[in-house]
Amino acid sequence: MNSPTQSILNEKLVGETLNKVKSMLKFLQEHEYGALFAYPVDPVSLCIPTYFQVIKHPMDLSTIESKLNNNQYLNLQGIVDDFRLIFNNAIVFNVPDTFVAKCSVLMKNEMEQKFALWGIPPPTSRVIKTEGNQVYSNENFQTVPVQNNPEEIVPFVKEGNTLKTENQFEEKQEEKDQEVQQLEQEKEKEKEKEKEKEKEKEKEKIQNQKEN
Repeated sequence: MNSPTQSILNEKLVGETLNKVKSMLKFLQEHEYGALFAYPVDPVSLCIPTYFQVIKHPMDLSTIESKLNNNQYLNLQGIVDDFRLIFNNAIVFNVPDTFVAKCSVLMKNEMEQKFALWGIPPPTSRVIKTEGNQVYSNENFQTVPVQNNPEEIVPFVKEGNTLKTENQFEEKQEEKDQEVQQLEQEKEKEKEKEKEKEKEKEKEKIQNQKEN
């Protein structure tokens, strides 16, 4: 007899269940750091030649969307596994405390919180990175090598068809922040002008009353 959890994971992707996974996909795509995981990793463009030696089952949000649109998922379990695979891959490949690794952990935690609301518990097997730069799953305890040179790992964001490094991404964010700040300042100036106009009108009104 299936447990309640397994029954949920066996649900077909129709009706409310389909709406939930579409909502999750949209949430991750529109997330502040969603662009990091939007498309398949290109080891050539990113200068990370060992990527496919370490990551045997790549996954990204566009691939999930394509599989979902083509009805390739038999049940909820399949798409939940793929969502988790995206962030597990990133956590395994990237050195701890790097930009991508931190974003992976953040988004994975937010995703798992939403899964918990659906009644889906956290995965029983966790990927753990050791001090010796090895990773293992506590399900099978098989170690695998990970990227040895942190400098080869290039944090990136894909914007349109352009890959941007972490610094370029931060510069872009700073530009946007400055634009927002300028708009806010302009709004404040407009408000001050309106206040001055109101004061002038009030003075004119008082002056007219005195003259009359």
